[in-house]
Amino acid sequence: MRAATGRKSRWRHALGLSLALGFSGWQVAAVFAQQPPTIPETTVEGTPPTTAPTLPPTTEAPTPSPSPAAPFTSPPAVGYKAGSETTGTKIDLPQLSFPGTVDVVPRSVFYDQQILRTDELLRDVPGVTKFSDPRRPDDFSIRGFEVTSRDFRKNGFLDPTAAPREYADVERVEILKGPASVLYGSGQPSGIVNLITKKPLADSYNNAQVTGGSFGLFRFEADSTGPLNEAKTLLYRINFAYQNYDGFRDFDFNERTFVAPAFTWLIDENNSITFQGEYLNDRRHFDTGLVNVNNTLGLLPITRSFNEPTDFARSEDYHTFLFFNHRFNDDWTMRLGAAVEWYSLPFFGTVPVATGAVDPRLGLPATTLLRQVQDAQDFREQNYAIIADLAGKFCTGPIEHKLLVGAELDWYNSTNFTVGLSDPLQPVQLPGFPFPIPVPSSPIDVFHPRYGGPVPPLTGHFDADYTQERYGFYVQDLVDFNHKVQILGGLRGDIVDFSFARELVQPFGGQDAGFPRVENDETFYHLTPRVGIVYQPIEDVLSLYTTYSLSFDPPPGGAFRNPTPLRPETGRIVEGGIKADLLNKQLSLTMAGFYIVKDNVTTADTFFFATQIGEQRAQGVEMSAVGKLTDRWSVIGNYAYIDSRILKEADPTLVGDRFRGIPFNNANLWTRYNLIQEACQTFGLGLGVVYNGDRPGDLGNSFNLPGYVRWDAGIYYKRNAFNAAVYFENIFDQRYYTGSVDSLTIYPGAPFTVRASIGVTF
Repeated sequence: MRAATGRKSRWRHALGLSLALGFSGWQVAAVFAQQPPTIPETTVEGTPPTTAPTLPPTTEAPTPSPSPAAPFTSPPAVGYKAGSETTGTKIDLPQLSFPGTVDVVPRSVFYDQQILRTDELLRDVPGVTKFSDPRRPDDFSIRGFEVTSRDFRKNGFLDPTAAPREYADVERVEILKGPASVLYGSGQPSGIVNLITKKPLADSYNNAQVTGGSFGLFRFEADSTGPLNEAKTLLYRINFAYQNYDGFRDFDFNERTFVAPAFTWLIDENNSITFQGEYLNDRRHFDTGLVNVNNTLGLLPITRSFNEPTDFARSEDYHTFLFFNHRFNDDWTMRLGAAVEWYSLPFFGTVPVATGAVDPRLGLPATTLLRQVQDAQDFREQNYAIIADLAGKFCTGPIEHKLLVGAELDWYNSTNFTVGLSDPLQPVQLPGFPFPIPVPSSPIDVFHPRYGGPVPPLTGHFDADYTQERYGFYVQDLVDFNHKVQILGGLRGDIVDFSFARELVQPFGGQDAGFPRVENDETFYHLTPRVGIVYQPIEDVLSLYTTYSLSFDPPPGGAFRNPTPLRPETGRIVEGGIKADLLNKQLSLTMAGFYIVKDNVTTADTFFFATQIGEQRAQGVEMSAVGKLTDRWSVIGNYAYIDSRILKEADPTLVGDRFRGIPFNNANLWTRYNLIQEACQTFGLGLGVVYNGDRPGDLGNSFNLPGYVRWDAGIYYKRNAFNAAVYFENIFDQRYYTGSVDSLTIYPGAPFTVRASIGVTF
């Protein structure tokens, strides 16, 4: 435990060190600079509109002119394939040179598959499956480990919001498999997700897109960018989206509005400043899915809801980013960035928490659900961050070094998280009885549901105040021996001040009556190393790699039932694989094997509340193919085998169980072929199949979600500035389940769905 003055002092010292790191870069770079820089004329900041929705995946794109943002940005992907990425090392690096796996989902894939939500892009990444949680809709798993909203990054900054993410201004999504803590200071040993947004361009580009489809879907998107002055030193970009959707579930609805302005000032050929802002307003029905009736799935229609029609979840999310880029010379570049995010996430839900069979004395049929009202009206969180990076290259004899030195300061604050809770069994004093009789306060029958009953009193509550201050400093060196052998080494040191005060007053008595207010106030010091080796027997064509890394994730806040101090999640990973760029670098093939162990795993035990279990292990293999087989034929294919189990736990009945939601096998194949591919018009067809094997539905492995195969298809047409597409999802109307928390929170997949879009570019 430490004094508050010590925390403030550490924050000031770390902030000063971060700024000093950035501005002292001039002196560091000058030491290595051998020649005065020769800088070509800078014309853009960001990426050109080569992956805009109107272009087919076979469209070739011009290479953007050098900008002060290099090497912290990657060139645009051509079609489905991105030849390089920045998430793995923070600097632009060819995939063949990175000792690990980074899967990239570029904008052209978003268009071809009509991707609107996070779970819709998961098919394109091997070893990734959806988790389902109504309070955290973007949660999923990577390589058998749960990835929560706090494992997301946006433009490299922590993006902890639980709001459903909007992708209208996202240029690409990069998913780093494996080592992440050495650069980002937190995250799962299986990986993190980084959303990279569109940047302002020097050439005018305007696009408008209208989408309509099944279940009342209407969506409008607009993207406009270009210069604000004749010299093209002031650039702008604005993305806008509005969506209204009824959904296939009873009482379902979703309305969202999104706007994202961005501006770049090219001060000169060596300096630039970029500002980006985002605003999201999202309203939807609070939905906990289906239930497992008598341990049998499929007895209920997939439309059935056990939440009240008036239940809701709202999100209001604000983002701001500010980047200053300075290029010292051709070899050394500095980036100093700041980000602020604040959001509110109120919800009101009538949630199934037990069946009538929970207590035979109640005399209720098993088809009766006991429900609890959960009311969080004033839920706000904020995150503030500063990142300073200095990147450059130099030689020691014949050996080339690519060096990165950086610092990250992050302050996360969640205060006044208060949730009111009702008693599922409300005691009622009946005439003639000497003691109160427990009566269901908000029951519902699964086969004959009735809605609109009185709202029971909120006699319990969970209150929490959570703050986390992190100060991270890291160094990384990529050593290149004659372009055949490359060694990547890195080390990060973290200081984390963590405070978590919480109180649980259960609405019912007994042994589980909650706990009085407790506060865990701790400081963690942690070093996270990474080392990897790449060998290229055929330069720029074939590479073999292996890597070893540790991970560190500070304790999260949230609704924890246990009052004892939380422990940081730590992990270790060993990975090895092979990569190849074939067909004139148009097709990338990757195969990787991995072994991961994580301690103090945090996961949901029941809806709303979470817990920490002992030790989890995942091992498996992944394979993927991304790119073009011919000039007209594009493909994304992947397969993963994952064995994820609980190795240690206080509850011995869980030891050896498979981790919930993780199938042994999952696979995806998506392909597009252009029947017509000319300068002024394109006509293409797409076909895809998704396979997920059976997987445990809860931590106790009490039931399984069945495996499924889903087929999708698409039709695409573009002529000059006009484009149109029709996407068919689940064309055989397969009944399947995307994920679950437990037997009372199971989410069905959508039935046969059609989405059609029309757009124009000018």
